[in-house]
This record gives sequence, structure tokens and C-alpha cells, in this order.
Amino acid sequence: MASIECDLLLFVATSTEFDALKKAAIDLGLPWRKEASPTGEFWNIGTLGGYRVVVVRTEMGAIGPTGSTRQAHFYLAATQAQGIVCLGMAFGISRQHQPVGTVLVSDSLFPYDVRDVVVDPDRAGSWIYRYAPEAPSYAATTYPAKPDLRDRLRRHAATTALSHPVQFGCLLTGSARIRCLAYRNELVRRCVDVAPNIVGGEMEGLGLLSLAERERPYWIVVKGVCDFADEQQIGDAKANRRLACGNAARFVLGALRSLNPPMAEV
Repeated sequence: MASIECDLLLFVATSTEFDALKKAAIDLGLPWRKEASPTGEFWNIGTLGGYRVVVVRTEMGAIGPTGSTRQAHFYLAATQAQGIVCLGMAFGISRQHQPVGTVLVSDSLFPYDVRDVVVDPDRAGSWIYRYAPEAPSYAATTYPAKPDLRDRLRRHAATTALSHPVQFGCLLTGSARIRCLAYRNELVRRCVDVAPNIVGGEMEGLGLLSLAERERPYWIVVKGVCDFADEQQIGDAKANRRLACGNAARFVLGALRSLNPPMAEV
């Protein structure tokens, strides 16, 4: 594994995300070479826009021996990569303004579990949570994405005719699998003062926040909207996931193929 070197890692978690990225790469005529070692396996898709790019798998979420936290640290050390793009599917927050397949790009992430849980003064035996803790070391804050990756994706969105909308903003990130409209709305309502411009949420980005100081991010999260974290399901859930993951994969690969300068080292 120590001999593997690349500039950029593409992270996917689910089989749907992996299959969509593979199809997008093959459709673009990119190589898709599986290579393995005693400590893991990866897929080499060649050099795009000056980046040597490798695909790796994680499990869903940040926690566990193959979750995004452990895998991010492991593969960065093994490859000496200078960045990670976390690809796949996310939930949106507006059925009216975010059609299924809309691609969400993280200007920033907000880990919504960083909060104070305190006794509710108005209801005995109940509690409330808040995102303005008094302890500075535990202050709830947003984490900005890697600037050069973000700027490349912005340029691509602004200069390319795409078949789907692209929205840049803050993504909520945490370990909960949310399927409740009331909870999603309350979560957004409570977070918005700390994290303005929330466009959706996901699970794997949380694991990337431990890679470096807040001011030196290695990562960006790019995911397509497949649902809205509520009880409803529009149409075919599997088809929605494939559309969301495919749009995100094609958008990122298209941006990486552009002839902008390679990303700066961190």
C-alpha cells in the first residue's frame, strides 16, 4: 500500500455510489483499474486535469473500522494525497427548489451533533438542545471546504451546460439516518443561526473533519439529492439514488477534466 501515490482520493460509501462513479468514469473513457494490497483495494482512474485520481470505498457514516474517519486517515497516509472528494447521495431540504438529482456542493459542513443538551426550564423531566455553548473549546461552528477544489467546481458549474441544478452551501453532517420531516425541520431551524445557507445533509463528511485544523481542510463533499429526510418517497427510491449519485459523479469528473491548474498542497 505504501507504493500507491495519488493527488486526489474519491470516497464513496454505498454500492449505488460506487456503481454510479464507475459508470460515469467508463462513459467518459477513463481507465478503471482495480488494484489491491494486503491492507485494502482501490481503483485507479488515471490523471484528470493534473490530478492523479484514485477511488476508495468506505462504509456508510463516519463511525467504525471502515467508516469515513478511519479510511480518510488511512488512505491519506498511504497515498500522500492532497485532497478528498466525498461523493454520493444526500438529503435535500426543499422539494420545491431542489428536484431529485440536484447536486449539492459543500462550501462548508456543520456537524449538528456538537451541541449543549440542557434541562428545559419550562417542562419538568424534559430537555432542550442549543448551538451556542458557553465553552469556547466546544463552540458550534461550520467547517469550510478545501478552497481550490470548491473554486474549481464553482467554475465548472458556471461555465458548463449541465442537465441538473447545482447548489453550493452548507451541508449538515452527522450519524443519524433521518426519516422524519418534523425532526429535519427542527434541525434546520436550530442550526441556521450558526450555519446559514443550509442546502442539505449527509453522513460521511463528518469523518473528514478530523484530518487537519479547521483552517487547512483536505476535503469537499459533493452529493446528489435522493430524498428529503422525511416520511415521503417520490417515485422509485432506487432510481432516485442512481440519478443522484450519477449526477454527482459526472459533475465532479467533468470538473476534474477541465484544464485549470492542479490544486495547491496543504
